[in-house]
Amino acid sequence: MEATAEGPAAFYKDSNLRNFLITTEGTIFTVDTDDLTLAPFGYDLAKLITTLIMTHGPIEPPGIEQALDLYNEAASRHDTRLAATDLQRLHAFLTLHVHLTAPYAGRNGYRFGVPGFGGST
Repeated sequence: MEATAEGPAAFYKDSNLRNFLITTEGTIFTVDTDDLTLAPFGYDLAKLITTLIMTHGPIEPPGIEQALDLYNEAASRHDTRLAATDLQRLHAFLTLHVHLTAPYAGRNGYRFGVPGFGGST
């Protein structure tokens, strides 16, 4: 946790795939935002990746790298200093989220473990 506590922070609210609605036009809405907190940049992306893998199955490394690139690109549009999440930092957040989400494995739609982070498919 110490390794991930540095850097800029953003509002965070459980970036679980069930907390986003996407219209047919591509507009994204967030729901279930009653407990907003602050978290380091990249934390929300790791949570989203973890819940996607646990719900739908493995994501190959190129897909995760592409998501990280798009995340950093979007963050840099606000301030270039925000595009600072690298793969090592994302991996630290993924490891943290796997441990936080582990109690829900096999429930609430989490049908898969997370390979390479202590889970299995």
